[in-house]
Amino acid sequence: MRQPWEVVADALQRAISDKTYEPGDRLPSESQLVARHGASRPTVRRALRELQLRGLIETRQGKGAFVRRPSPIAITLTAENYRRHQQEGQPGFHAQVREQGHTPRQEIIEVATIVAPPAVIERLGLEEGAEVVMRRLRFLVDDEPVQLVKVYYDSRLAAGTQLERPVFIADGVHAELRRLGVQVTRFVEDFQGARLPSRDEQRALQLPSGVPVTRNIRTAYAGDQPVEVMDTISNGEAVSYRFEIQV
Repeated sequence: MRQPWEVVADALQRAISDKTYEPGDRLPSESQLVARHGASRPTVRRALRELQLRGLIETRQGKGAFVRRPSPIAITLTAENYRRHQQEGQPGFHAQVREQGHTPRQEIIEVATIVAPPAVIERLGLEEGAEVVMRRLRFLVDDEPVQLVKVYYDSRLAAGTQLERPVFIADGVHAELRRLGVQVTRFVEDFQGARLPSRDEQRALQLPSGVPVTRNIRTAYAGDQPVEVMDTISNGEAVSYRFEIQV
């Protein structure tokens, strides 16, 4: 036998699916839902929690429950895309977001010289205790945060360049690498899967409860030499990746 909260949750989900409540709409208050469905307040609250877990609504302190807005940003990874965006003088993320009719923005949270973490030591082929320049960033789409990014460079490579300064590089970091005589020729992408965010990640990405994040670590090479490691945490519902491989 179905629980009363399941009946209420399913009724609200149908109303969301048939656009009775559209993305961004505020749902009726708890009192209104109690009266409309003939249910108790605990039943309505349990139904709303279930809709949160299904990723259909988000709650805002003191404002109520709202239908979530989809953010379908698809990042397509191809050699052709990369070369085209580099020729246009655009960072890849910014270019692809604009091509999909949205507005990208990048926030520089921190630029620092630190002791390289183990995963970075392994990927850049450094000695234990070696220092790297870390650029910590947040990427936004239409002013909504979607990615947290840490990018690492050997400190000997980055010394005296824009890479070690807290400045936005308009034509992208790979253009700065080319100015240093470093030409990126390939990438190796390691996907770490999906998981629930940490508290700091949830806060920085402004994620509703139950929304997962994905993690991928990309190593850029110039020939056989690794030159950059990018560690990205993405809103798992806002960003998707597509690979196109010519064989």
